[in-house]
Amino acid sequence: MFTETVVWGECEAIQADIFDHLVASAAQFDLRLFQEPAGADFQALAASHSATQSGELRQ
Repeated sequence: MFTETVVWGECEAIQADIFDHLVASAAQFDLRLFQEPAGADFQALAASHSATQSGELRQ
């Protein structure tokens, strides 16, 4: 990303605006966004699955 400013906060705001636009317009191009799950995501999923299997979670 190239900007005329080198002020970190301004660069972050510009980058955030660009990504907001990309996320909002992805569907216009029949694109779907994907984020690789992290270790914490798998731990939470495993804990949820374990609790469901042991009957701790009730609906």
